[in-house]
Amino acid sequence: MKLKMRKVLLLLSVLVLISCNDGNFEVPSMEFEASISECGDLLLYRLNNAKTEAIAISLSEENLPTEIKDETISLGSSTTVTYLIFDAKVSTSYFCNDIPPTTPKVLQNYTATNGKIVINTTTLTDEDDTIIGYTHAIIITDLILENGSEKIGFESFDFGTVERDL
Repeated sequence: MKLKMRKVLLLLSVLVLISCNDGNFEVPSMEFEASISECGDLLLYRLNNAKTEAIAISLSEENLPTEIKDETISLGSSTTVTYLIFDAKVSTSYFCNDIPPTTPKVLQNYTATNGKIVINTTTLTDEDDTIIGYTHAIIITDLILENGSEKIGFESFDFGTVERDL
């Protein structure tokens, strides 16, 4: 896993160097806490340890299946990926408001212009092997994030795993 992250950071550094036009761009860490936070069923996000960076996926209802399967979803109007860099620590409630708070301020806002979300769904069972829910492993592939002047790219980004009870 560490080797894979180093490859991603190397790719990130190369893409940032190519796209950076003023030399003042700081390379984002893109290292997030292990757990995925949620707002409702449709917004999944992860924060970095300092809580100053976030990556979020917006899905539609049918994107988290209730059967064992692999599903690939192209990014579009109802399925989006956003990467945000804030000027201060952000709370988890920031993402669950209908209107985002004015603080902390968003320093950089990257939206995905390309990519696919791959969701591998398996069953979640209790000790009697009774199905009690589903586990969704989420990977984003061929991801290009843009903010107008800079691009960040990932061949494969492991977003994490989400569990849903029946």
